[in-house]
Amino acid sequence: MQKPHLIHATAIGFLLLATACNSAPPVPEGDESQIQSEVEEQADAGNDSATSGDLVLPDICELLPAEEVAALAGGTLSSEPNSSEYSDDFKSCWYDFDLSDGSYDYYIIYVQPAAFLEILFEDAAEPVSGLGDRAQLKWEEGEEQYRLAIIDGNVGVEVIGKRSDVMMELARLVLERL
Repeated sequence: MQKPHLIHATAIGFLLLATACNSAPPVPEGDESQIQSEVEEQADAGNDSATSGDLVLPDICELLPAEEVAALAGGTLSSEPNSSEYSDDFKSCWYDFDLSDGSYDYYIIYVQPAAFLEILFEDAAEPVSGLGDRAQLKWEEGEEQYRLAIIDGNVGVEVIGKRSDVMMELARLVLERL
């Protein structure tokens, strides 16, 4: 199994890749003042709240208290939840648990603009109904974990963990509380 800190690096890699894939609008032909006006119009048209900064993301660890997540996971916290704010547009919380059978469990929840998750929907995965506008679940063999990606309007929610049933419930709670 891959170390938990490497999962954060994977998520940051997805964030950087999604950001790098966004391209500027094409420059129209015409005189300079007309070009400037058209470029500004295109930029304004493309600025939905997911890219314009209007999206306000909560602290996930406050949105989902550790005790509530522990009850869903059926374990006891092995450490305090770890909140990360990679930027104003990308926040997460990591929950670690010890289970009664002696095993380890974890759930990582990311909230971000929906556009950041679009790249995940290019991979083949199992569609999930009843969560947001679009949702998919994928088993990551090398990581030995599931990745649940949800787009709901301009918000993207991603949950990573070992048990898909717990992940779906956590995702429902996040979507209800946003």
